[in-house]
Amino acid sequence: MRSGLLALAVLASPLLLAGACNKDDGSNLPEATRSCEGMCGHGTKCVGDTCVIDWGQGVCVKPEDAVCDAPDSPAWTECPFAAAALPTFRPVYDKKIPRFNPKQTRVQSFVGGTERVDDYGLEEEMEKLMVELESCLAIAACYHGGDPGPGEIDFTFRLMPDGSVSQVSVKADGPYKKWGVEPCARKVVYEHQFPERNGEPKGIDYTMILGSGAPEEI
Repeated sequence: MRSGLLALAVLASPLLLAGACNKDDGSNLPEATRSCEGMCGHGTKCVGDTCVIDWGQGVCVKPEDAVCDAPDSPAWTECPFAAAALPTFRPVYDKKIPRFNPKQTRVQSFVGGTERVDDYGLEEEMEKLMVELESCLAIAACYHGGDPGPGEIDFTFRLMPDGSVSQVSVKADGPYKKWGVEPCARKVVYEHQFPERNGEPKGIDYTMILGSGAPEEI
C-alpha cells in the first residue's frame, strides 16, 4: 500500500454468489412420523430418530462428494448485441484526465480544516459508482465474448476538499485491460462529485476484485 494513501477493498464480482448444493445421500430412508422431538433445525430432517442434512433444502456444506451449481453470472456479462453487430472497438477517450502522481509534493495548508476522509462515506460513494463502473465491465464482456472471469481493478486517485477528483489512475488485468476498462473507469471516477469536507487533499487506494458475480462490498 502506498504511504499516506487510504486503502479500501471491494470484492467484486455481486461478489461471489454460492449456488445451492444437491446431494443424494443414498439412504432413501422414509421420513419418520416423529419430529426427533423438535431437535431438527433448518437444513436438516428427521430420518428414523436422527437429524440428518436435508440436501433438498439447498444446504451448501459442500462435502467432497457434493455437487454444487455454478454461481450465477452478473447481468453485465450478458452482451445485448450479437457478435456480428458489435462496432469496431474504441476505448473511451481519457487523454485529458490527469493521472495520479505519487511524487507530487504535498503542500500543508494551515488555512483549511483537518477533517479526514470517512471510510464508510467513501464506500457509500463508490457504491453509487458501481452502475457506471459495471457499464465499463459490460463493454469488456461484449468484446471478450462473455464473462472475462476473475480479475482485479485498482483505483488510485487524489480526492480534493471540494469533493472533486484531481487525478486518477486505474490498473486492470487480463481481458479487462485489453477491452478498455481502464480509461472507462478513469472517466467515471474523475467525473464523480464526492462530498465536500473541511480538510486536505487525500490520496485514495481502492481495489475491486472480480469473481463470478457482480461487484459487492466485502
